[in-house]
Amino acid sequence: MSVKLVYGVSFSLALLLAIQLAIAKEPIAKPNCTDHCGNINIPYPFGMSKGCYLDEWFEIECSKSVHGPPRAFLSKIKMELLNVSVGGQAIVRSPIISFNCSGSKTDPPVNLTGSPFSISPRNIFTAIGCNTSALMTDNPLQRLGDGYEGNPYLRCTDVDECKDPEYGGHCKGITRCVNTSGSFKCVPDAKWIILLCVGGIIGVLVIVFGIRRLCNLMKKRRNIQLKRKFFKRNGGLLLQQQLTSSDGSVKKTQILTSKELEKATDRFNDNRILGQGGQGTVYKGMLADGRSCCQNVQIS
Repeated sequence: MSVKLVYGVSFSLALLLAIQLAIAKEPIAKPNCTDHCGNINIPYPFGMSKGCYLDEWFEIECSKSVHGPPRAFLSKIKMELLNVSVGGQAIVRSPIISFNCSGSKTDPPVNLTGSPFSISPRNIFTAIGCNTSALMTDNPLQRLGDGYEGNPYLRCTDVDECKDPEYGGHCKGITRCVNTSGSFKCVPDAKWIILLCVGGIIGVLVIVFGIRRLCNLMKKRRNIQLKRKFFKRNGGLLLQQQLTSSDGSVKKTQILTSKELEKATDRFNDNRILGQGGQGTVYKGMLADGRSCCQNVQIS
């Protein structure tokens, strides 16, 4: 037999236990056995010493108290004995059983399974509190842990914390909420992982392409600088001035390619050399139209 309270319930009452054994009209203990504990008479079949009680269900523990007389407890069910009446009833102090009561004290429920005691109909079941209800049931007392919900008529069920913004909001960034038995956990979201991987690959490709493009631009710029340098070193500025000085000079001056010069000088044959100096070697050549030309080949 257990007592279960739903919502905010707190009660305390004197529990009457009906004893299934007859007690004598006069509370008398067995010979040579202590018949009282403080102000409580201890008649047979109750007793405090071995051989003084009927069986273990009637064993009494007499506990001394600093602030009052000794107190008697039923050893088997751990309940305080207040009185044993001639009519075969034992009065014990009932535990306080509560559910969802803020700051309340909760004791284990009454369990008389297998005992010679039963709950007396003379008990008064009391519940005190606002919006309070109380229930007497033969079912074991259910205690709901964190992450579960239920009532006396339904089984305990797991609460999906992920549907509660208070809990689901704890999973932020690239994680998502996953409900577990009695709790929840945050795990990486596969969607975000895929997006991060794709973004990372694209980023690497952009960096590689950018580095390659930068190298090509630097190489091109270096080639332009070398061309300008060689143009100045080989008299390019003077040639440019001569080309732009007059129309007549433009007609008399012709720019030849390296292949045309190679052909005109018979592949720079030594027989074509006119002279050599610090500025290079001067070759005499013959153009395709029969005109003669001189070519100064720079010595590197």
